[in-house]
Amino acid sequence: MQNTPHVAAAQDEAQPSFRFASPLNRARPKAHGVLVLAALVVAAPTHLSNLIGVALICLGAGIRLWASGYLRKSGKLCTAGPYAHVRHPLYLGTMVMALGFGVLINQWQRWYLTPILLATVILLYVVQIVLEERSLRRHYGADYREYARMVPALLPRLRRASADPGNGFEWSQVLRNREHLRALWALFAVVLFVVKTELVRAGLSWLSPLSPR
Repeated sequence: MQNTPHVAAAQDEAQPSFRFASPLNRARPKAHGVLVLAALVVAAPTHLSNLIGVALICLGAGIRLWASGYLRKSGKLCTAGPYAHVRHPLYLGTMVMALGFGVLINQWQRWYLTPILLATVILLYVVQIVLEERSLRRHYGADYREYARMVPALLPRLRRASADPGNGFEWSQVLRNREHLRALWALFAVVLFVVKTELVRAGLSWLSPLSPR
């Protein structure tokens, strides 16, 4: 980081890997599946909502893939790539994807389903970030406090905070972090929404019971 020690390079090679476990971590995969299926049932998608929603989901998935290609759970604090712009790019990508799915649902007034979904997702991830930040500060100490001083948690800074590029992006790291599976799951969910849109337009209105009549 500019005018700061290169945090990643300063970490001891023998330092134990950082692992953050919480009930939210364990519940997230199942919760994502349930939320997507529930959203598909109540969604009233249109071509416009699909276009905007898919663009946001692709953007969020791209942020997550970019971050996963740099994230190495080797004990060093990752400050390279997107981590030089924002401390939690994975969570940022997930929130952007959630916004995309909210647009796909297209239920802004009927029971306020889309705002409720988005507010729930944001609240859960804010809690997750607060808990994880505490663990990171304990694990990395002054290095993380200096990193947090330079790099915002969720709103990216335009200029990178680190003068040290650190380790470069590697697709093998994306695979190791299993991020490709999450991207494929998001793609599958998007296809389901698009198919539902076309079926409803073809006359199967019972597939979208909450659509305005």
